[in-house]
Amino acid sequence: MSQLLDALRGNRERAHASIPSVASASGSLVISSLGLPASPRRRIPSTWIVVACSLAGALAGGSLTWRPAAADLIHSSALFDRAVALQEAGDFDRAVEIYEALLARDELPAQVHNNLGLIYQHGGRLEQAARELENALAHDPQYSRAHYNLAVLFDRSGERARAAEHYRAFLEHRGSDHASLTSDVRARLAALAAAR
Repeated sequence: MSQLLDALRGNRERAHASIPSVASASGSLVISSLGLPASPRRRIPSTWIVVACSLAGALAGGSLTWRPAAADLIHSSALFDRAVALQEAGDFDRAVEIYEALLARDELPAQVHNNLGLIYQHGGRLEQAARELENALAHDPQYSRAHYNLAVLFDRSGERARAAEHYRAFLEHRGSDHASLTSDVRARLAALAAAR
């Protein structure tokens, strides 16, 4: 705690000389040199440390760039998978809560916006769905799944030119995992061209 207070008071030299050593341990950080006895070690949630270090660093005139640790990324992936499972089970409210939490952490934004777009489309909120799908593409312009979903949305809304644009973008950026959709998209593009 004295290190944090030193940083808050502007005593940079002392604060930097006594920065604690940390080690990742299952989503929490193990702090062993905060002026506390080394044994037993205290487990402090990583969020507390990030906030404290960010505040101390900013007030001491320094800067701290925090990047998620591998454990945090695995946690985000697990949260995303949980939201997808809830979405597939029709529990859209709980899925949206998790997706919004992931967005607040700026993690997996293209995929999250895409899935929010699908939820809003399913609920008949087409303008909001289009905004979410466009946000997905703003984060990753080559995200083929978002192009496909936006094309379907525009196609169903009667916006043929915009639908064709996103069907073509899907074909341009698709990966081998979307091979099953390719023939359907080509057929739909031919139908849109014939309807002109």
